Amino acid sequence: MISSPVDERFDGIQLISLVELNAMAARHRLKTFGYDSRLIKNLDCDARIILTWDADNADIDLWVSDTLAEKCFYGHNLSESGGRMSNEFTDGCGPEEFLIREAMHGKYRVEVNYYRNRQQVLAGATTVQVIVFPNWGRKNQKSEVETLRLKELQEVIFVGEFELR
Repeated sequence: MISSPVDERFDGIQLISLVELNAMAARHRLKTFGYDSRLIKNLDCDARIILTWDADNADIDLWVSDTLAEKCFYGHNLSESGGRMSNEFTDGCGPEEFLIREAMHGKYRVEVNYYRNRQQVLAGATTVQVIVFPNWGRKNQKSEVETLRLKELQEVIFVGEFELR
């Protein structure tokens, strides 16, 4: 349901779902009958970054720094350059999302902070996946996927840099 999350642990996930729904509808010319027409609009942007992980009750944070080195994360979720970070998900498997509609030209840095894990761990390290979508929701949309294993709590992992022009 778009108006509210199924579980209070995931407050804000409906906004991420709405971005996904609108992009699919626009790219594949899907019919959106039955949805509130005020919510149907392709929310295309210069870049979208998604972080997901495979450990329930883990707190893993997405950090994105723009060309001016301003870091956007849950505690500073709106950057001066126009970036927006989604709500923080501390009790599930994410996702966390960064969007920037009209990005400044230059390099953007992506990091992951393995803050906390409250689950009983039998399987070992936690796996995260970061997907960078340049030109999200547009005909020339692309995707770059990075999958990493996190081992140490409080670990900050450099995922990579990407350039927007």
